[in-house]
Amino acid sequence: MRKAIVLAASVLTATAIIAGCSKTPDETSAPTTTTAATTAATTFEPQHKTETETRRVDQGMIPQVIEEKVSYVQKTADGNWEVESKEITKWTWDDNFQLPGTAWYIETSDVTAVSTYLDSSLKGTPGKAYFRFQDKMDISSVTINKDADGTEKLSIETPVLWSDMLLDCGMVQTIYTDVKVLGGDIYQDGTAKMRLESDKGEVILTIPADVKSIDTNEFLEKMPDEFKVALQSQTYIRDISAFKDLATFDLSSALLHNGVWDEKITNTSFGQNISPDLRWTKVEGASQYVVIMIDGNWLHMDVFTEETSLEEGAFDKGKKGGQYVGPYPPSGTHTYSVFVFALKDPLTKVKLKFNLGGNDINSIFYDLDLDKDGNKGNVLSYARLDGNYTYHE
Repeated sequence: MRKAIVLAASVLTATAIIAGCSKTPDETSAPTTTTAATTAATTFEPQHKTETETRRVDQGMIPQVIEEKVSYVQKTADGNWEVESKEITKWTWDDNFQLPGTAWYIETSDVTAVSTYLDSSLKGTPGKAYFRFQDKMDISSVTINKDADGTEKLSIETPVLWSDMLLDCGMVQTIYTDVKVLGGDIYQDGTAKMRLESDKGEVILTIPADVKSIDTNEFLEKMPDEFKVALQSQTYIRDISAFKDLATFDLSSALLHNGVWDEKITNTSFGQNISPDLRWTKVEGASQYVVIMIDGNWLHMDVFTEETSLEEGAFDKGKKGGQYVGPYPPSGTHTYSVFVFALKDPLTKVKLKFNLGGNDINSIFYDLDLDKDGNKGNVLSYARLDGNYTYHE
């Protein structure tokens, strides 16, 4: 009996030894391996990198090129790289883009959202906006700024940029011509806000990203006829500050057709160099009229007369006070403006450079406005007639 018990104990011990020896090396070390992996995961250091990236914004009026310093972080060993921060280092527009000379069209459900110039009574009124930028532009500064809410923007100051605009609300039309563009802000979503100088002070023109580019001729077709002469011209005289508040009278010519001078008055191979007929209203108290035709600063006609009309072909290259040479633009469309000044006393002196540049209509007025005693106020009133002529071969 005792012998049997000892044998059973031996078998049990052997079985235990055999079972222990049957485990593989992997099974034995598994707990150690798991512990090492867990430790590695908890000690992974986030990885960082910085790259310079350039992107384009093609929607909106001005195509933008934005260069950014982008910081990335990888938080886990097998995790994706995530954007941690961005900083704009360079922001400009496409080198091939030119704003001067372009024209644009906006269709909106609320015209007051386009221009702060419009009266608040028009709020919610659908309409259209047509505008163009004239041919000259100068930029004094370009800076990256932020709005009060932190929105980044590219701010531009433009001491030399002019715009013309038509806001059409159906029954109501608002027209700006020769509006000075003070500057503007460009946003990454393609929108822009231009600051304009107006008789109401500074106003904002808000340009959405879906603004459409149009041909300049399409813009001109939308404008009323009385504005087209100035808008189509390269030399239209806009500055008459010396006498802009003076009284005016009527002036007409049979050789002016819808704002265009008849070919016969031109000094070209297509014309006859014939001075145009002119007729104006008699001014009470006037003893003399001075008639000037000028293309920007180029003098084509000066006539001193007591009459209130000039017949067609009455003048050619004669002497001061009775001379004429017809339009001969070197290129493009020029405006040949006729000014008639009604004088209380006959003029005593006036500086004129016939068939030459360097004439200024304001300076001519100042000379005419002085009487024989040197007192101002000799010009009683004036008349103006503008006509274009376009160079062609």
